[in-house]
Amino acid sequence: MPASTNPFDGSARNWDQRRMSVQLAEVENLLLPLLVLNDQQHWLDFGSGTGLLSVPLAARVGRVTALDTSANMLEVLDEKGVSNIETHNQNVFAGLPCDYDGVVSCMALH
Repeated sequence: MPASTNPFDGSARNWDQRRMSVQLAEVENLLLPLLVLNDQQHWLDFGSGTGLLSVPLAARVGRVTALDTSANMLEVLDEKGVSNIETHNQNVFAGLPCDYDGVVSCMALH
């Protein structure tokens, strides 16, 4: 298997422990209750990484599609075992459904 060229693959295992990630998770936990969410909704997390936003969102909606360019970040997310999160390793919307009830993104633009 060729070495990954994605710069985030190397930091995936420790991503959730980074100070910035912990601080952002705290902010997200304050903001999510302000959204009108229900278990019938399907949300897209664009640039989901390890799921810092996908996981708490999945607890409040029916389904989350997590999209990221880093296979290793998505592997960490998959290991969290959240059954209503579907991961996709790609950077474009080609082939994905377009019927989302909402789109979220955190740290996708570095």
